[in-house]
Amino acid sequence: ERGTGRVLIYPPQADLVQPAAAPDGTRARVRAPFALGCMLASRVPQVSGMPLGVNLETKGSMKPLVLLATLILGGEAWPAPAQSTEGVAGRLVGTWRLVSSSQRMADGTVRPDPQTGPRGTGYIMYSETGRMCAVLANPDRPRWKSETAPLEAEVRAAFGGLVAYCGSYEVNEAEGYVVHHIEMDIVPNLTGTDRKRYVALVGGRLVLRPTPLPAGVQEWTVEWERVTKK
Repeated sequence: ERGTGRVLIYPPQADLVQPAAAPDGTRARVRAPFALGCMLASRVPQVSGMPLGVNLETKGSMKPLVLLATLILGGEAWPAPAQSTEGVAGRLVGTWRLVSSSQRMADGTVRPDPQTGPRGTGYIMYSETGRMCAVLANPDRPRWKSETAPLEAEVRAAFGGLVAYCGSYEVNEAEGYVVHHIEMDIVPNLTGTDRKRYVALVGGRLVLRPTPLPAGVQEWTVEWERVTKK
């Protein structure tokens, strides 16, 4: 607005440019932002190596014009941020803290993971060298009366509420799953076996869905959050 230092931006619906007549008598609709941007861009001095709409001159009469041209044409003048092309394997690397582990049963009910319970805690780590470790525990496991001589029931409860294993891993990018190749496990019989998990990564969250499923379980969801340095 001349003399006030203000810049007025009209709604996109406002036809500020009269449509030009075509040879067949029809008129093409020209919307204000594009047309106004074209007019303003033609008046902005071009500086070699600078994006459209950037004016190195500081004359007062040009400032509102350059600002408006930049606002209107900014989406075209400035390149969009590069999108991440990193695959699942790269995004999986790091340390993750357990958020929840739940199982949906055949009858539609949902229960906490029987091993970790409703307040399960744990970590899973994936390294750039292709190694992984996971430890999950039920924090409500009963304490032992004697740390050096636990009763059989205490030992059973402790091991029953603990998941711990390490090994290597490989990611199938095309089908969206990771396979843990177990090299050591709290249960000796599981050493040398594989554990397959379908992977979903959203922001700072990792969702693993184990397969095959235990009897009576239709879906098993284990959710993790990325651990970042404080």
